[in-house]
Amino acid sequence: MKAPTGNPDRGPAPFTERAFLSGLRRAAPSAPKNPSLILGPGDDAALWRPRAGFEAALSCDLLAEGVHFDLRWTDAWSLGAKAAAVNLSDLAAMGAQPSAFLVSVALPRRAGLGEPWLKAFHAGLRAYMGAFGASPAGGDLSASRSGVFIDVTVLGEVERGRALRRSAARVGDAVFVSGPLGRSAAGLRVLESRPLARRLGARLAEALAQSHRLPVPQVLAGRWLLQERLARACVDLSDGLASEAWHIARESGVALEIDEAAVPLGPGVADAAAALGKAPHDFAYFGGEDYQLLFTVPERRQAQVLARMEHYAGCRPARIGTVRAGRGVRVRAGGRLRSLEDGGHDHFR
Repeated sequence: MKAPTGNPDRGPAPFTERAFLSGLRRAAPSAPKNPSLILGPGDDAALWRPRAGFEAALSCDLLAEGVHFDLRWTDAWSLGAKAAAVNLSDLAAMGAQPSAFLVSVALPRRAGLGEPWLKAFHAGLRAYMGAFGASPAGGDLSASRSGVFIDVTVLGEVERGRALRRSAARVGDAVFVSGPLGRSAAGLRVLESRPLARRLGARLAEALAQSHRLPVPQVLAGRWLLQERLARACVDLSDGLASEAWHIARESGVALEIDEAAVPLGPGVADAAAALGKAPHDFAYFGGEDYQLLFTVPERRQAQVLARMEHYAGCRPARIGTVRAGRGVRVRAGGRLRSLEDGGHDHFR
């Protein structure tokens, strides 16, 4: 592992890489035993290999304070859990089984960001990763001259040649989402606006806020869809339904036609939209961070998804449209068909 990169003009970083790595090693015995992780934390690198008949799936996500999270309303445990969830969701979209993870953290010298904060962060991270079978493999620690930065890399395994991709949708496929949308975006608006929270009431406001703080990655759904050979194309809903539908349409060379009335909205989304004077479905289309799955299924097999997915994968799917010939994404609402712009979250827009 690299040496910590503190600021020599301001003294040592709040804690050391040695303490950081020791914490990961202490956590390892309680993590699920994973035969693919041959050597975990404690050496210069971890050793990992997928099982025979499987291939590696890897993903990483960078979370930057002020861009992806705000410490005014995000506690350390929840931030660790969310850092895990956003990475696990990428593996879910491929139908992969999580196996191991690495985490790097850069912290500024600021009150409240000491060893207790780091321990709570890692507790949340390990809880979410461990729940889906991923063991700690290592990490790094650095000082930061500005905010908190978190980078997580997750490794998984998927049956060789069978990973779910964005490019496999076919004309005539049914389009599904794995669960209700819009609650995370509505929750963020609640966290940003105390007047909105008061208007919605404490119970609903907190429920929406928790949907934003603690998303649930649909790992079981992704694995079930792959193992049952049901899904063709699949993507996770991190940047909003509009953006992710465009990913499938673009990569598969097709058009997705969405029935707006069939798009499931989470409880409280319509209330938040009404309080803000917004269209309820805009939270689903452009809000992001729901971390449900958007996937296509051959028309003849949609009944299996509707009848069995909730029992085996713990989520309630909804058919929201059909794959058509052409290009782009269209929405049918009120008897009219309109184009849906590729307007999801973009860091540089």
